[in-house]
Amino acid sequence: MTRACEVLIEALLDDVMKLDVAHNGFEALDMIFQTDYDAILLDVSMPRMDGLSFFNYMRELKPHLLGGVIFITGDTETQKVRSFIAETNCMYLDKPFNLRNLKDTISMVSKFSGQA
Repeated sequence: MTRACEVLIEALLDDVMKLDVAHNGFEALDMIFQTDYDAILLDVSMPRMDGLSFFNYMRELKPHLLGGVIFITGDTETQKVRSFIAETNCMYLDKPFNLRNLKDTISMVSKFSGQA
């Protein structure tokens, strides 16, 4: 687990009831079959399966989870990523982001998904 991931987990533990971490897109797919998450932080640049591909699988397999997706990316400069995120209507955070913005965004999507 990366240090950045450890920092995020530590920062969010007081604000969430449960937090799971997938180390790649395939692990994330397995996890969404086991749990219906209120919010999903989805890194566009995940190993083994990128976040855009994962989102497309989720769109087919678990569409009720889409409203809880928050894309995390350092790549909104490319047209492909910008267009994809715009088409999804999902929230996104550009890297680097601050923890207050992350917590506020999680709160917004959790309320939107009806789970807060």
